[in-house]
Amino acid sequence: MNTGGHQIVIDGVDIEYGRVPRAIFKDKGELMFYFSTRQQQGKHDKVVDKAINRLANENESHGVSWRELERTKYRDTYYYQLTVVSFRIRDIY
Repeated sequence: MNTGGHQIVIDGVDIEYGRVPRAIFKDKGELMFYFSTRQQQGKHDKVVDKAINRLANENESHGVSWRELERTKYRDTYYYQLTVVSFRIRDIY
């Protein structure tokens, strides 16, 4: 998925992530992100959990609370995994 994503490395694993265009999943959450790796599912799940936590914590330090609503995993091949996560965003001030 190429939507102008970003790259991050966690535990030596390259993760591509970015916003999912709202038109793709109109009925899901307020904000959606995708996370993709070229790893086996177990490793993918661990590093994506860390990426989601990092993203949420960085935004919380800026006064915004991210609550995960739903997480959907897609497996293209044994070594390509994609996770789509929807969030509810709220100001915490």
